[in-house]
Amino acid sequence: MTKEKGLTLLLIISYIVLIISAFNFADLDNKGGSLNLFIDGEKVADDKSPIINDGTIYLPAKTICEYLGADYEFNEEEYKVSIHMADRTVELAMDMPYADINGKVVELTKGPINIDGVVMLPSDMVKVSFDAEVISYDSNKSVNIKYFSLMSGTLRMGGASAFINISQRAIDKLKKLSPKFDARVFGGGSSAGITACLDGQFDIANITRELSADEIYYNADIKSYRVAKEGIAVIINNQNKINDLNRDQICKLFEGKYLSWRAAMGDDNPVYVNVQEAGTGTSNTFYDIGILKVDEFGEYARTAMPNSSNGLVRQAVASEPLAVGFVTFPFLNETVKAVSIEGVRPDKDSVIKKKWPLVNKLNLVTNGDAKGLKAKYINFLRSKAGRKIIEEEGFINLDYYYKDEIES
Repeated sequence: MTKEKGLTLLLIISYIVLIISAFNFADLDNKGGSLNLFIDGEKVADDKSPIINDGTIYLPAKTICEYLGADYEFNEEEYKVSIHMADRTVELAMDMPYADINGKVVELTKGPINIDGVVMLPSDMVKVSFDAEVISYDSNKSVNIKYFSLMSGTLRMGGASAFINISQRAIDKLKKLSPKFDARVFGGGSSAGITACLDGQFDIANITRELSADEIYYNADIKSYRVAKEGIAVIINNQNKINDLNRDQICKLFEGKYLSWRAAMGDDNPVYVNVQEAGTGTSNTFYDIGILKVDEFGEYARTAMPNSSNGLVRQAVASEPLAVGFVTFPFLNETVKAVSIEGVRPDKDSVIKKKWPLVNKLNLVTNGDAKGLKAKYINFLRSKAGRKIIEEEGFINLDYYYKDEIES
């Protein structure tokens, strides 16, 4: 190859490289181009991708909220966005370059915009509003939001046994996202979990009930964060012919006022009552709703057999033809029969539609406002990935909550 030809080839190659390298984010600006969105390294498939407008990267607000565990609301009349997370409330006015974060106003360069009905947030607004990192890459025309992958430190949590599988799966997922994060989860029951949290042994208490009036009154800083709910079913042995009970019959069965099954099914065989031990969230909830709402002075039968878990109640009822008990929906299987209550079947749909009377609320409790690592863990269970875990474990996640239920 001659020197002249070599020089010519070198110039051609240099020109091609120059053209390729010149195609960067600026080429997408104002031309309707879009970027790939990644959140904690996972590619997000969404109808509205990030865009560049007038030199600024804009990201879809609702999508980010779903992935980061935030409650999102767009008020069309007031033309503003509200974002609620475990550790922050963010108020954004459309087209206005500032963010109100927990009552503190932060000035920015640009505000949210509306693109074809989708609220888009400038990248610097995403950073300050969510306390996240936003990194853009020219190489693959993408934006990566880092949030859960920034978690660093250790958490201890415990309480309701129903939470253990959910918690462990969440911990495993978060450890994959961030090797600097670790956590341990323990059982012991809802009440024990709250006590340990207030004493500083746990960072978070996992409970399957609401906080009691006394717990709130005597612990002014205690906070509760809702993440799921579940139905509680009244169960009997498969040999029992009963298929439906009313609220009064259920109350009297567990109070021990029915010494035999005569009142409910017409025979004189005795009733063997099984309950869960005092201090468990399921026991407290069933007592409050199943008994006190029917008989304000009611108590569990003195002869009731206490069991330490849903599984042991189910086992006891399955092995005794004359037994009755209660377990949460995830523990229902073919070994026992769950009865209808006043014609309403014990299933997920009945709980969602607020037809089923016996419902547990799954909450995370902290001593003081959740911040830092605790807040991010709570936000994870409220995120798209966390809700998927909750549903796969047989519980009803926040997707099926009414707005007033989340806020109450």
